[in-house]
Amino acid sequence: METQQLNEVLSCLDKTRRLIHYHDDLFAIYLLSNYIGNKPNCSINELRNSQFSRLLNKPIIKPITAKCGDGLLSQERLSNSYSTNYHSFVLSLSKWGSKSEYQWAQTSRPGSNLVLQLNFTGEHDQMMQELKIDCNTFKLCGHPICQQRNSLAWSRIDLDLESGEALIEEVQNDWLRIAKRQHRLACIASHNTREYNYNQDLSDNSNQMLEYTGRILQAYEKKWSEVMLFTTIRFIREELGISKIYYHSISTAKVLKNLKYRFPPISLYTDLPRKFCFSRCSNTPIFLQQEKTLRRRLKKLQGQTWFKLEI
Repeated sequence: METQQLNEVLSCLDKTRRLIHYHDDLFAIYLLSNYIGNKPNCSINELRNSQFSRLLNKPIIKPITAKCGDGLLSQERLSNSYSTNYHSFVLSLSKWGSKSEYQWAQTSRPGSNLVLQLNFTGEHDQMMQELKIDCNTFKLCGHPICQQRNSLAWSRIDLDLESGEALIEEVQNDWLRIAKRQHRLACIASHNTREYNYNQDLSDNSNQMLEYTGRILQAYEKKWSEVMLFTTIRFIREELGISKIYYHSISTAKVLKNLKYRFPPISLYTDLPRKFCFSRCSNTPIFLQQEKTLRRRLKKLQGQTWFKLEI
């Protein structure tokens, strides 16, 4: 979207700290609650015939439906399933891209994206300090991470208030990818009983890096994308007031974001949206159809599909 429009959107959003608490499969509770909406309850059979049917098989949902002897699911019954075993994050907002940077910023149209940054809390940062781990080891310049906090992951969003549509451009992280590499190198160094250099300017004991990366990978490696996409969907729905959400397939991402060399994990453009019950559709978001600079690229997308979620 136009940078000026994005600035106006950001100025209207609450600038207070956003603290996020997430436990396993919270997204399933959220999506089902939104489907029920303002109705007193919803038939479980209706849910089984909806696009959200797969959510009924989630470990956190199955015990609830098993107790619904009347065959009805309500928001009240769902609310009783929230877990106290959760991870906390701090969400921050930023922006990414401009018309002049369009060729390399990987935005679907010239302009800027709204960025949601999923950041670690102070408890995590204190652990790093105690282990004497330099946070800069896990940061890459040129990516839309938070400058004031340590970002686990981020998402980029394009949106159009007139059409009531939002497009999730990407869900991505550097931190865990780097942590995985550092863990592997620290393992090698530990077995060779030699000093471990995890930064060109700093050196540290490999056991400290092993302890840190072991903790962080166990806690977040399999869940970060779920947390990030849930946070993004909830933000779009509740803070932007947009209920029609699009998500790139790998084919639309390659064409519109000009991906030619290094591709993100395919699962982020296949398994992840399916997990959240996005359905396939062949209709390009209206605001992209109206973008004159995209006409040639959009012609290449004939027959290609997007992911779409309406909540």
